[in-house]
Formats: sequence, C-alpha cells, structure tokens
Amino acid sequence: MKIFKKVLRRGALLFIVLLAVDPNFAWAIATLIAQENSVELPAEQRTSLSQDDQESSSNGPSHARSSSKDALEAALQPLDSIYKNVDLQFVKFKDFVAQFDASLAEVNQVFSAILFYDFGTSKLAAFTPTKITSQFAVDHFQNFDISKEDGAKDFESQIQSAFNDFSSNHPTAPSNLDEAMAALTNAGLALPPAPLGMAYAFSADEQALMLEPRAKGIPFIVAWLVLGSLLLTLRTKLINVRGVFHALALACGKYADSSLLGEISNVRAFYTSLASSVGLGAISSVAIAVGIGGPGAAFWIMVCCILAMATKFTECSLSQCYRNVNQNGTVLGGPMRYMHLGFKFKRVLGCSMVPLGKFLGFCFAIICVCVALFVGSAFQVSQSLAGLQTVRGLERLVSEPWIYGAVMAGLVSLVVFGSIRWLARVAMLLTPLMLLIFAAACLSIIGANWSEAEIAFRAIFAEAFEPQAAIAGGLLGVMLVGLSHFSMSTDAGLGTAAIVHSAARCDEPTREGILAMLEPLIVGVVFGLLTAMTIGVSGVATSSEGQELIASGKGTALLLSAFSTAIPEWLVYILHAAFFLFAFTTCITWGYFGERCIVHLLGPFSSVPFKVVFVLFTFLGSILTATNLMTFSHLLLLTLAIPNMIALFLLHGIVVEELDDYSARLRAGKMKRKKPGAGRIAS
Repeated sequence: MKIFKKVLRRGALLFIVLLAVDPNFAWAIATLIAQENSVELPAEQRTSLSQDDQESSSNGPSHARSSSKDALEAALQPLDSIYKNVDLQFVKFKDFVAQFDASLAEVNQVFSAILFYDFGTSKLAAFTPTKITSQFAVDHFQNFDISKEDGAKDFESQIQSAFNDFSSNHPTAPSNLDEAMAALTNAGLALPPAPLGMAYAFSADEQALMLEPRAKGIPFIVAWLVLGSLLLTLRTKLINVRGVFHALALACGKYADSSLLGEISNVRAFYTSLASSVGLGAISSVAIAVGIGGPGAAFWIMVCCILAMATKFTECSLSQCYRNVNQNGTVLGGPMRYMHLGFKFKRVLGCSMVPLGKFLGFCFAIICVCVALFVGSAFQVSQSLAGLQTVRGLERLVSEPWIYGAVMAGLVSLVVFGSIRWLARVAMLLTPLMLLIFAAACLSIIGANWSEAEIAFRAIFAEAFEPQAAIAGGLLGVMLVGLSHFSMSTDAGLGTAAIVHSAARCDEPTREGILAMLEPLIVGVVFGLLTAMTIGVSGVATSSEGQELIASGKGTALLLSAFSTAIPEWLVYILHAAFFLFAFTTCITWGYFGERCIVHLLGPFSSVPFKVVFVLFTFLGSILTATNLMTFSHLLLLTLAIPNMIALFLLHGIVVEELDDYSARLRAGKMKRKKPGAGRIAS
C-alpha cells in the first residue's frame, strides 16, 4: 500500500510538471482516453484513413504527421459533445455561485456589525471628521495645490467649482464620496495622499471634503481575544515571558522521544503549526497597520502577540490533555475534543457542562470545515494568483488562471492525501526556507537604507506613546490601530494550532504548550518587527501609490512595493516564490485542520471525501470570484475564537495545575517521563 501511494504521488507530480511545461500535454492525455475507450470511426472513414496512411509513407514524414492529426481529430470528435455539456454545466455553476454570493451581502453586514462592534471606543481618541479648508491643506498636505496645471492654489475654491460643474450636469449635487471623487476627476483635479492615519470623506450637507480616521475603535472580537490573552497571561504567571528560553530548548529537540504515542515529533508539529500561522494575512496586517497608524501601531501588535503566547500555550496544552489515540496510532485532538471531553469534569452552579461542551465542539468543527474550504483553500489560491499575474513572464495566468489552479490543486493533493507524517515533513522543509527568504529580503531593504534604519526602529517605540500624526487620534488612536489589526497577525485563540499539536509525540502536555507559544513570538514579534522596519525605511507608506494600497487593504502589494525600491529584479522573483510557499503551506495545513474536524463530526469514513472536496475548492479558487462569500468565510474564521475562548476560560485551571507541577519538577531536576500517551483521556 505504501509503494502504491508513493507511485501515485510521483505520477501526479510528473503530470503536473508536464502540464505546466506544455499545456498541449492534455491533448496526449485525451488521445489516451480515446484509445482506452475504443472510439471507433465509420467503415468509410477507416478505409479513407488507411489509404491516406499508405500515401503518407511515400509522401514523407510531414504528410504522415498531418494524416495522423486528422485521424486523431476524427477520433476525438465524439468527445466534443461531452466537453460542451461540461462547459454548459460549469457556466450554470458559476451563475449559481454569483447569485449565492450576492445574497450574502446583507448577511455579511449583520455579521460584521456583531463581530466588529466597538462599544463606543472610537470616541476615546477624539475621532471627529475634520473639514478640509485651504489653511488646513497648507498645514497638513505636502502639496496642497491639487490642480494638475499651474495656477490657482485655493483649495476650497477649486473643489467647490468642481462640485458646481457636477451639479449642473447631474440631477442632484454629489451625495457621497464616490460622486465627489468623480466630480474632481471630471474637473481635472487630483487629491494628494491623505495624512497618515486618515482617509477622505464627504459631507453632503456642507458639500465639502472631510478627513476622518481609518481606525474606528476596538472591535468586539479583538477585545475578546486581547482580554482573554491578558487573563491567561496572569493565570499562568507570565509563562509567555519566563518560559521563552525553555521553549527555545524544546524547539531544538530537547526532551524529544520517538517512542512516545503520537504521529509526529513535537518539533515537526511546531513547524507544521508555524506554516499555517505565517501566512499572507499575518504579514499584510502589520503592513496595513503601519500604513494607517504609523510605526507605533506595530508596537501594539507586538504587545498583543506577546500576550497571545499565553493563549497559544493554554490551548495546545489542553489539546494534549484531551486527545484520542486510536489503536492504529492516529490521533484526534484539538478544541472540538477538549470541549467535548473536558466539560465532563466541569460543573457550574451544580449544572453539568456536558451539553454546552458538545454544542461548542460541534459549532467549532462545523465552522472550521467551512473556513478550511474557503479561506484555507480557495482564498489562498486566489490571493497568490493575483500576485503571480503581475510577474513578467507569467502574463498567461491572466487569461488562463485555471492553469495555476490545476498546478496548485495537484501539489496540494500530493500532500493532503498523505498522512500527517508526510504533511509534517513538507512543512518542516518549506517553513524555514520561506521564512529565511522573507527575512533576507527585509534585511536587504533595511541594509540598503541603513541611515534610516535607526530612526525607523526608534519610531516604532517612540510613536507608540507619542505619535507624530496627532490628527489620527493621538496615543489612543495609534493603540486602536494596532489592536484592531492584531487578530490577523496570529492564530492564537482560534484553536487551529491545537489540532496539529495534539498529534505530537509528547508525554507532558505543558511541554507541548510551551513549545507552541513560540509561534506568536516568531510571527507577530520577530517578523512583525521586520515588516514594520521595511515599510518604515522604504517610505512607501507616504507615497501616493502606497496610500492607495493602504486604503484598499492590499498589505502584501504594499510590502512588495517596498521590496522593489532597493532589491534587484531577480530577487523579486524569489520573493514571489516565497509568497507562493506561504499560500501553499497554509493550504496543506488547513486541509489537515478541516479533515480532523470532519472526522470528529462524521467519523473516519468522511476523511477521503473531504480531501477530494478540498482539492476541488483549491482549483475553483483560481477561476471563481465570490467576494461576499470570501468575506463571510473570513468572518467565520474570527468566529472560531468565540467557542474556543469560552472553553479556555472554563478549562484553563487544569493547565495551571499541570504547569505548576511541571515547573516544580523542572526546577528540581526531577523531570520524569509519565506513562506513554499523554492525556487525561487516551484510547
């Protein structure tokens, strides 16, 4: 069976390579299919073809090739109807997806209103819209002359004239920002980039341009994660600070034992989880936060990530405490398991918490499966494809994106149809590689602008408390920007990392949790700092192009723009390869997350069907555009934090007991191995 799987994987890899090098390879495959299905021609046509073959032998090889091609086209003619039917069904499917996507617009508005409700925190930083006057433009705009031609510099009069022209050619005056911008464009006017942390707005009553902060306060879901992380930091007695050196020793393989129950080593579990954490979202969120709130916003993201280390420690420790180890050695663990099993030992006000635990576990598993299909698969493909379509030499992907989808789906299938051991090997190979590439690129930009590096580094800490952009809301404004982008910088609190850490060979739940808490430190602090420094020294955040990218939320494009300022062109291709690896490793790890959750819901028989559907969604991500559906999926991703944090609040006492016992034995030098099969429940 192992040999069969190996041959299947290598055959699929060869097929992908041949298809990428020569798409006409599909023609040969179609020929083979026709031969296997014994497609026969009418007798008259066969006679004609045989005569042509006889003539071709005397007319030379070129005529022979022409006759063979005609014969092949005739042989494949019966397949035309099948192709047309498949194409028709796909068009119907795209129409259905478009209609379903449109129906989600209102759902997203309600969902967003709940998850991002700010409890009035936007009022804390004096976030009031400011009317743009000529004097304001002189004081705050580097170039307050918005006219493309030389002449008058009266800001207000030029804008008012543009609005009057719009009103004379339309039934009504401008009523929103889009119409106001259209009026300025028609008048030949170009607005300068908005000041740091601000965005343009429009007052229909005053018929005037306004400036308002981009940050709107601390969303509910972010406050939920930050306050939960703070509580767990205090309850674990600052394990995220005092346990760092021990975590580094564990990452180097200390205490690793291959004889323990589990599927992969704890080091490989660490790299596999890190592969899902270091994604395009984690990097771009820091870039956007720096662009909106200045360098100080990165400081608050790093602070939140340090607090989140305690959350990651707690959830991964629990995943080891409550996991199922089957007789064949496979492991099923994660939030859905410690919710389902851990609540058996909890009673609140004399009431059993078992029904609540089962309900939370069911909700988590359902949401995780949906997120795996859309965010972990289709979204990663669409985002990485958008970046590759801009690379010189890959313009074909613009008109034929399915090629990239087929290649990505094939590569993903090579991994997800294997075991967690194969996934861990791939992740351990690719994760350090892509991190080194990204770090080298950032350091090259910092080195090329070394004179600005010290200033940028100091600004991260100085402007966290005394921001230069006072109009963005001062200290609280910058803090709100950092906090509002924290949730996309790390997956701590979502519970997904606990799924893969439950499969680690470890006899100490605390030990696995301490190792896991390095992930927010690496992603949010180390690479967050590198990203902030790169954006700061390059100066792209203050350029007009950079402001447009910030306004549209394209953090990855902003970072690539920063890289292009100093590194050679050939290194840009390597960066695109690194971003491709970010998307690929995120895909394969989310495939494992979703597969474990569907097995929890339906049983082992559902594993293979889910993997097939997951690979299909990977391909569809390259050819389908469903903006509202992707937004809804990202909202579901954040929703994972609600059941998971509830479970952590109720079960963290067990983790604290285990931590105290582990710390005492570690200090006394009496670290003894428990019986194989860590966990309170193992079967």
